[in-house]
Amino acid sequence: MKRKRFPVSKLFFMIVFFLTQMMGQIGEEYQTIEDIEEEWQGYTTFQKDELMGFCDFLFSEEYYERAILAYFKFLFLYPDDELLSIVYYKIARSYEELGNYKLATEYYQRVQRKVTPNTSEYITSEYRIIYLSLLTDQYDTVYERSSNLNDPYMLIFQGYAHFSQLQWDEAKESFQLASEYFDDDEYKEVLILLMNTCDEVRDLPLKSKVLAGLSGIFPGGGRIYLCDWIPFAGTMVTTGGLGFQITFGSSRTIIKLISGFSLVATYLMNIWGTIGDVDYFNNQRVLRYVEETKSRLGPEIFMDFREPEYLTLE
Repeated sequence: MKRKRFPVSKLFFMIVFFLTQMMGQIGEEYQTIEDIEEEWQGYTTFQKDELMGFCDFLFSEEYYERAILAYFKFLFLYPDDELLSIVYYKIARSYEELGNYKLATEYYQRVQRKVTPNTSEYITSEYRIIYLSLLTDQYDTVYERSSNLNDPYMLIFQGYAHFSQLQWDEAKESFQLASEYFDDDEYKEVLILLMNTCDEVRDLPLKSKVLAGLSGIFPGGGRIYLCDWIPFAGTMVTTGGLGFQITFGSSRTIIKLISGFSLVATYLMNIWGTIGDVDYFNNQRVLRYVEETKSRLGPEIFMDFREPEYLTLE
């Protein structure tokens, strides 16, 4: 009896299904192989150019999950194609847009393994790997991978890493060096603003330990000075309760002594704790300033360089 041949298309859908289930790449939208087959019904007769055009259409319209499936179909149908590095790059960009930075980095690295270091695909992938490292606070990786100080983008990434770590002099120097390479007025303007921020942050109105201690003379006053309202409320409740106990509580001397001792201890500990928290509150103030600056002048401003594209479509 002639053995029934297993359809190639069914094999593709099974591969995609198991990939999505094991790696968590697509999410919960596709639950069975039949779901994927239904999604792809009508697209199985695409030629290579048409398929790539469809992939890029999904990407440009921000259907990133479906774009990833489409790019995987291209990889399955054309595993040795010369466009493989660009397909990997598009998969990485899709994962990046979906917020899956780990998989995005993995596919940028696959791009780099497919091409030589002097190609645009390799360099652009390197930029995006460093950028994602910056977004995920992997500053050691940023410094390690951005060692080429003749590359203005590398200098910019280093500058943002120093800026995020409150290293103002180093950040300003990196931004200054980067500005010397750019002719773009918009880039230069942003870099000047960033350098000015490195100077201005030194003049932020920060809290004083002396004023915090003096404010603490009044119960809870130090917490008011720091705008630390929850501990202030706790201090008021505690001191108020102990004061009430001393004034209207038991007439026994030992009870009054214990309550008085507790009140004095709470009072002194509150002053001491307020002074000790000044450094923390100042650091948080600076960090908020840094985050506010990056929300207005973040590294994404510089990520508008030309990216690898599929250029053979007519």
